[in-house]
Amino acid sequence: MDKNLSTTQMHISPRMRLLLAIIIIVVFIAEVVTGYLLLSVVQDIQMPQATIRMNIENLTASDVSLNISFEITNPNSFDIDLSTIQVSSTNQHGTTLLTLNLSAASIPAHTQRTIEEHKTIGLQAPLTDTITTMLSGTVTARFFGIITKQLPVTIHIITSGVDIINTITIPAIQMDVHLRELTKTGVTISGSIGIKNSNFIDITVENITASVQNASGQQIGSIDSISGGVVAGRHTLTLAFTGTVGYEVFDIQETHILLQATVGGTIAGFSKTLPLSAELSLPVPSLQDLLNSTTPVEISLFGAFKLRPSGVLVNITFEITNPYVIDLYTNDLVVKVWRVDQNISHVLGSVPLKPCISSTNESSCSYGEIIIPYRKLFFSGVHRLLPTYFELDLLGNFSLAGINQKLPLSFNAFLSPHLLRKTTTTP
Repeated sequence: MDKNLSTTQMHISPRMRLLLAIIIIVVFIAEVVTGYLLLSVVQDIQMPQATIRMNIENLTASDVSLNISFEITNPNSFDIDLSTIQVSSTNQHGTTLLTLNLSAASIPAHTQRTIEEHKTIGLQAPLTDTITTMLSGTVTARFFGIITKQLPVTIHIITSGVDIINTITIPAIQMDVHLRELTKTGVTISGSIGIKNSNFIDITVENITASVQNASGQQIGSIDSISGGVVAGRHTLTLAFTGTVGYEVFDIQETHILLQATVGGTIAGFSKTLPLSAELSLPVPSLQDLLNSTTPVEISLFGAFKLRPSGVLVNITFEITNPYVIDLYTNDLVVKVWRVDQNISHVLGSVPLKPCISSTNESSCSYGEIIIPYRKLFFSGVHRLLPTYFELDLLGNFSLAGINQKLPLSFNAFLSPHLLRKTTTTP
């Protein structure tokens, strides 16, 4: 029974054999044709085009933050896959600056896709003006779901290069200066320098020198040594300084402080120094402000009355005490004598006084005399022979010796109408 069954199963009719032969031939021909067609398609695959853009988002002393935009266009009629994508940049000496790995992606047929990533990295070599960027990876084409092929990628560089370290900007400088004390050779000054860092990274400011110059570039003062420092990113550092300027600073029209220093910055592990030069214009200082901020000047004005046949002789004495270490000079002095009757004043006469120089910590005097006729003295008032009081008005100028800048001098003294009594008035 088993033998007959086996013989029946192995028996194939001639028609069946013919049918199987036809099927095998058709499948073979189909495979050959399909393989030929697929091979032709593979050979006609167009290479995808890629564009890389790298923009600097932030810089620190140790690394650089980049925004990387990778655009790839698939011109084929089938999808492609990108994997193990690596972007590398080299400087103009061929040394690798950075190496980046991008995420895998799939690009449908006849479409363009943008891959954007943010990376923070440290550079591996010195920066140069020219940076070359290249992309490598595996690009796989997929068609009919059964055949794949690895393709090369063409890179296009948007910018040929950039010197990142040159993005360091020179800090802005502000200066505040004050006159302090008089010395035998000039005036001491003090102030501060504000260094504003507009960069994201810290910068160092060192080797600072400064001098005071006039409009012709002649030095008229010096600044003592100024210590440098580190200015944090987006911050301002204030440095104090002291110095001395000559007395000619009060007479010139323009005064400048010339500041020079070295600015250093570190980006992505690499340092660079830049020269800093700043010229700050200063207004001509006021002698009055300086004298008002120091020891006050002592001034006295005296008047003595004596009867003479032609009238009343008024002896006027002006005295000034110099508290400074440089001579004090007064000139253009004029004293007016007034008769005051309650709220009504009449000028009785005026007299000029001689200029005088007062040395350090000494007093000097200037004298003058005037005769006031009796008629003018007694009949200038309002129904009274004697006034309510006499007033002495002193007008003139004073300055430090050797300085053209002058300060107005105005001083009043009020005297009793008792003519034989001398009255002294001091500030």
